Amino acid sequence: MTTAKAYLEQKKFQQPIIRPNLGFGATGGGAGEFKSIGQLFTESQAYKSFITNGQNQSDNVAIPSLSKQRLPFATKATLTSTGADGALLRDYPIVAPAQVPLTIRDLMNVQGTQANAIPFIRETGYTNASAIAPETTEKAESALTFETDTALVRVIAHWLPVTKQILDDVGAMANYIDQRLIYGLASTEEAQILLGDGTGDNLLGLLVDPNTTVRNAPAGEFRIDTLRRAMTLAYLAGFPATGIVLHPDDLETIELTKSTTNEYIFADLSNGDTLTNGTTPRLFGVPIVQSVHITAGTYLVGAFGWASQIWEREQANVRISDSHADFFTRNMKAVLCEERIAMTTVRPEAFVHGTFATA
Repeated sequence: MTTAKAYLEQKKFQQPIIRPNLGFGATGGGAGEFKSIGQLFTESQAYKSFITNGQNQSDNVAIPSLSKQRLPFATKATLTSTGADGALLRDYPIVAPAQVPLTIRDLMNVQGTQANAIPFIRETGYTNASAIAPETTEKAESALTFETDTALVRVIAHWLPVTKQILDDVGAMANYIDQRLIYGLASTEEAQILLGDGTGDNLLGLLVDPNTTVRNAPAGEFRIDTLRRAMTLAYLAGFPATGIVLHPDDLETIELTKSTTNEYIFADLSNGDTLTNGTTPRLFGVPIVQSVHITAGTYLVGAFGWASQIWEREQANVRISDSHADFFTRNMKAVLCEERIAMTTVRPEAFVHGTFATA
């Protein structure tokens, strides 16, 4: 009888994960094969030099932009190569807990910068006085008013301890980075994009910006009606909506909407598709993204790619060092992951958010 271990060895410990084309790091294998972020790190020259030369700290290894990625979800503990956990790392693939895809960044324009602060101009008023101008008459004068603002680059970072011995297990190390550090960084970034309060070193999130438009649905209004009216408000502000952000509970409520004859209105279950029968759920042609960082019962609609932007001063990067506390004497390493970003919202009125009706 084939044992589980023999079966895994036969499969060469490959997890049944289909990685999308992230636009970087082709493995050189068959078509569609791409390296994970962890693989990029452990196969980098910086990582190899750190292991081979016994450096105290590795060089930075830049991780490609977090856009267009679906990264695994992952208690603070030290990853070791001994004991039961170590045996599993040697003999079996690491199976991460359930994962939640991150998608809000995909809606936004991301641009690199070398600055530590991003000055920008926000339009605060516009008077359109254009009119027919008969010959020899004075032309009408319109008016524009602006205000200046500055978005400071902020650091998002965290680290985890790891033993020197586990660094020799390249496969486990790649998975370790994929499932813990990178996702954790991206999760915090998404929370900041939505909920950062703008104080201290926090970004000013789209749900907190006082200049965004708030529309709470009146009693009895259907969720779909609420979202459509929010799209109209964004359009009237000069920017057609490019995205809708919903909590998974609210998307579920919309998708499970039935007719009086108990037929699903927005789902074609025979094809496995929902709403407008596309791989990405859409409503009135606008893509919907789910986020656990938005409160159930609330929504966000806006022109993400036009009215707001992420600036990357430093892409997500990973480095290793033993220069922490007594790590050198204990054969311990600190694996640090961080990024430096800013966010500017030049037309906050192009974002509409609020609560759904309770009934």
